[in-house]
Amino acid sequence: MTGLPFVFACWVTTKKISDKFLINFNDALKYGVHNISKALEVSSYETNYVNHEDYLKSKISYNLDQRKKKAMKLFLKRIKI
Repeated sequence: MTGLPFVFACWVTTKKISDKFLINFNDALKYGVHNISKALEVSSYETNYVNHEDYLKSKISYNLDQRKKKAMKLFLKRIKI
């Protein structure tokens, strides 16, 4: 409808966070995104309907770029009553 991506989820806070926390959080996120296959190896969840690896690696975009920020701002503006 807008030509912009949809942001389904985002980590946010209203509190000030330390630089150390932000670095550790981003390192953990990067580790998780780069080790999806390893996580799926130890996962006990199974289904015949979804290829989890393909979904997590190809269907989700993990970086919050400028286009996604613009989309979120527009969405929040439009839902205001």
